[in-house]
Amino acid sequence: MMTDELWREEEKKTLERIAKLTELGKVKWECVEYNPLCFMNEDKVDETSAYLCQMFTLTAEIGGMPYELEIAEYITVPDGKGDIALTLTRDVPDDFMKIDSILSSDVDEYENCEPSEIGKRYKDDPAMRLTEAIVPVVIESEAVQDTFEWARFINENGIADEILNHPVVRLAEKLFNKHRLLDYHRILFDIPYREKLISE
Repeated sequence: MMTDELWREEEKKTLERIAKLTELGKVKWECVEYNPLCFMNEDKVDETSAYLCQMFTLTAEIGGMPYELEIAEYITVPDGKGDIALTLTRDVPDDFMKIDSILSSDVDEYENCEPSEIGKRYKDDPAMRLTEAIVPVVIESEAVQDTFEWARFINENGIADEILNHPVVRLAEKLFNKHRLLDYHRILFDIPYREKLISE
């Protein structure tokens, strides 16, 4: 048990170090793939709620080694809670490393937060810091912009009207259609801004 805790602490330190280097501009991430903003319906089998998501796959060289970072920005529906999941991989034969981190894994804290409290509660979390440092920079990249030729906001049938007509889902679809991806990034945790956009 203690080993698990030490390992998690080590992973957190690694993410914090890379977040700091990224914030200082010493690590440049390149967006190599973008999974467009979309809506995913609830899964009754897995008991997961419906959600909105956009995902970035990025690469960088740190200390002479290749790293890959996946960032996924979620909003669950209907509760409207923002979440960030990331996976950091160093695919080197003799020094392989993979770290997964998601804000909502901190179950007790996260579950007790209102959507408007999450941003403040997790502002120093390395997942939050990396996302804030990277997403606004890469949002205009070719990898992101090229997806609009084929992307669809909804890719499945049989979705309940009450979910499709949820204000956050309708807002996300509007942002998708207008290619306002940075606004989606912002409404994850900036609830007053989200409400302002909904009322427009």
